[in-house]
Amino acid sequence: MKSLLRNVLLGTLLTTNIYAACDATGCNEVTIDRLYALDTNDILIETSGIEANLNCTSFGGASSVITLEDSNPSKNIFFSLLLTAQTTNQKVYIAITPNSTNCSMAYMYTIK
Repeated sequence: MKSLLRNVLLGTLLTTNIYAACDATGCNEVTIDRLYALDTNDILIETSGIEANLNCTSFGGASSVITLEDSNPSKNIFFSLLLTAQTTNQKVYIAITPNSTNCSMAYMYTIK
C-alpha cells in the first residue's frame, strides 16, 4: 500500500511539472516572473516558462517575452489579472496569437 501511495504521489508531482511550460500556442501553469511597462503602453510579460518555444516573433527579436499590446481591447482586464497573479504567485495559462509579431497575447486564465 505504501509503494502504491508513493507512486501516485510521485506521478502527480511529475505530471504537474511537465505541464508548467510553454509550447507553440501558449504557456501553461506558469507564474508571472516579470512585467515591463513600455513607453508605447505595451506590457511585456516574462513567465516561469520558456517563451522561446512559442510560435511567434518575440518583442525586438532579442528576448523571449509575451506582449500585451496597448491596442488589445481587453488590455486593462488582462493587466489586472497579470498583476493579481504575480502578486499572489497564482499559476496562469497565457495563449498567444500564433505567428504574431511580438508574441501578442490572445487570452489568459488563472489555474486553481
